[in-house]
Amino acid sequence: MTSSARCLPVLSWSATYTAPIVGHEIGRNCPVSVLGYEPSRTQALRMNKPSLFQIWMLVLVGCGNGSSLAQVPGTGPAVDGGVSDARPSPLPAPLPAQRLSAIVEELRGSSSAPGAILGVSLRGQHWSGASGIDHVARSSPMRPDLRFRIGSVTKILTGIVLLQLEEEGLLQRNDPLSKWIPDFPQASATTIDMLLSHTGGVTGTWFEDAQFISEVTRDLSRVFSPTEVIALVKPLAPAGPPGASMLYSNAGFVLAGEVAARATGSDLSTLIRSRVVDRARLSATSYTFDPPPGLAHGYFSYSGLELDTAEVDQRAIVSAAGAAGAATSTVDDLTHLLDELFTTEHLVRASSRNRMMLEGKPGAGYGRAMMSFCPCKGEGSARTYSGFGHGGYLPGAWSLVVYYPEKELSVAMMINRDNVAGVPVGRGALDRAAQAVYEAIP
Repeated sequence: MTSSARCLPVLSWSATYTAPIVGHEIGRNCPVSVLGYEPSRTQALRMNKPSLFQIWMLVLVGCGNGSSLAQVPGTGPAVDGGVSDARPSPLPAPLPAQRLSAIVEELRGSSSAPGAILGVSLRGQHWSGASGIDHVARSSPMRPDLRFRIGSVTKILTGIVLLQLEEEGLLQRNDPLSKWIPDFPQASATTIDMLLSHTGGVTGTWFEDAQFISEVTRDLSRVFSPTEVIALVKPLAPAGPPGASMLYSNAGFVLAGEVAARATGSDLSTLIRSRVVDRARLSATSYTFDPPPGLAHGYFSYSGLELDTAEVDQRAIVSAAGAAGAATSTVDDLTHLLDELFTTEHLVRASSRNRMMLEGKPGAGYGRAMMSFCPCKGEGSARTYSGFGHGGYLPGAWSLVVYYPEKELSVAMMINRDNVAGVPVGRGALDRAAQAVYEAIP
């Protein structure tokens, strides 16, 4: 079989943890029977976890002698905050696998996490790699196919569902919250659009409230319903008048998720599965409170102890996060989700996608269920952004996804630690890694 594609494994080793960094540069025309590809997705063939035999076959056989990857129908550059699909994109240069391997290693080191994963998608090319350790006690290496709890990246899934319901006429962006949840404070002045843009004045301090924390952590095996979480949030003071300013509110997204459920008569887990996971053909993404198969180990410090999330029941915390943060996924699924969201209309129309990227308040750096990312131009309300996505964390895990319309580049990454000696890791290391990927792609 002849091919113009090149599929080369990228294998190196972590000097710190003596654990492998494993990445694969994937093209579309590789012989499936030899390489174990699964041609199940819209724009590219995705690679199953390779066996040792498959890795050696990659080394020995490769995918032909060409130097470029097959063209995948793409879209043009961003236009007025959106993505135009007027003409096919030119063939991209091959992904810089060696530099991407270095970036995931740098991410692991700068975040002080035992392990890190990075996934990149560029117009039909796909690369994923891992560095360091998954299970510290057993020195098990981190793998690119492991699932993570993605925290607030869940908000993108919730936002997609709400925008679909608006497109279908099941709700309107300017519907007052009181139409669906009448007894919540300021509900008559808070709109669905405000919930998605964090401008609804809903409290942003729920996990800083002693009463809330006490209730959620009393029994870590408890599964909270959205109505139970909303009942716990109701007594907390509003952040301010609805529409006045942007203040990040996880509780606001729990409300948004419950609006979706009440508008459809279905629970949010079912809505995310049928409207996002199935439509985008994601194979390892779920909205679940129980740990799914293949979930990575995560580490955090508490009262001087180093804890492994696999040994601590997280159902109470995860179910309390709900629509704001309960999903799990892989870097491969997340880059594919971004590709589907930004280059097709399988999930939402272009107008809805553009509104996700449009800041709810000028200069806020947040649209509808979507953060804005630099490199940037200008300042304040005149600032323009290069990337759009979200970051998120739960105990033991940080994740970040970004799509860069100008380059048609999707990036996803995860680390298996959220604090060191009680000090939050923060998003800085992930932001720097995302920008390094951006700069590495011509």
